[in-house]
Amino acid sequence: MTNWKGVLKAKKETQQDLTDWKNEDWGSQKQHKAKAKGKTAPAKAKGRYMPKSKFQSTKQGTLNYQDKKKKEGRKKGQQHVPTGKKFTQKSKGRGFTR
Repeated sequence: MTNWKGVLKAKKETQQDLTDWKNEDWGSQKQHKAKAKGKTAPAKAKGRYMPKSKFQSTKQGTLNYQDKKKKEGRKKGQQHVPTGKKFTQKSKGRGFTR
């Protein structure tokens, strides 16, 4: 007998990608470092907010530059601050373009 509820509730690939993205471990540079050391992470993120996998694959100099840029933007009252053309995230062939 087929489990129709599971068949009907099955997610499409794009929906599953969004679920996976949502379930990643998100945080700022300070939060990721604190978690890695086993300490309590700061409650508020002051720098760039990113998934743990992106944090681990990005160079320290780039992370510092992005945090600095985000802090400068916040002082100007901007919520969304671009990280610059050099550091933009590349899409993984899911139909997204920039």
